[in-house]
Amino acid sequence: MLMYTFDLKEHGEALTFYGEPDSTAPYVDFDCTIAPGKDGPDPHIHPMQTETFHVTGGRMRAVVNGEEKILQTGETIVIEPGQIHKFSNANQDEPLNLKIRMEPALNFQWFLTEAAASAIRNGGRWKDAPLLEICYILNQVVDEHDYPRLPAPVKRVFVGVMARLAVLLKKTGNITPLQIQK
Repeated sequence: MLMYTFDLKEHGEALTFYGEPDSTAPYVDFDCTIAPGKDGPDPHIHPMQTETFHVTGGRMRAVVNGEEKILQTGETIVIEPGQIHKFSNANQDEPLNLKIRMEPALNFQWFLTEAAASAIRNGGRWKDAPLLEICYILNQVVDEHDYPRLPAPVKRVFVGVMARLAVLLKKTGNITPLQIQK
C-alpha cells in the first residue's frame, strides 16, 4: 500500500495518507500528529462531509460550534456536516496523535495534500503556502471546504479571482491537477 507523509516540521504537524486520492471513495482515513501545544487549522466547515477524530495518543482540544471539549487517548468525536470546528493539542508536553476519517472522501485528500505540499515547498509552515497557490487549490474544492471568517460571496469572488490570477501568472505548475471522477 502506498503511504504519503507530509511533514510540516516548522509548523509541528504531520499528515499521513494511505493510497492515492479517490473522490469516489466512501471515506478517506489518515493520521495526523500535532506537536505539543500547537494548533490545528483555523475554524472551518465541511458542508458535505462528516469528520471523525479518534485520539490515539495525547489530549485533543476540540471546539465545535463554539463549545470546547477535551478528548483523552481512546476517545472519539464526530463533527457533522456544516459544524464550525477547530482542534489543537491540549498538552504542552507530548504530541497529539489522531486517526481522522472524512466521509465521503470527495476531494479532501487532494485538497489537503496539495496544500501541505505547497506549504512544505515554501518553508514548512501552513502560512508559508503562497496565497495564489492556496486560492487556486481552494477554488477547486470551493463547495467542500469553507472558512467562516469571510462572507461566502466575498470569499468566492476573491478566491476565484486569485485562482484565475494564479493560472495567468503560471503559479500552478507544482500543483497536481484535480482529477474529477464520476
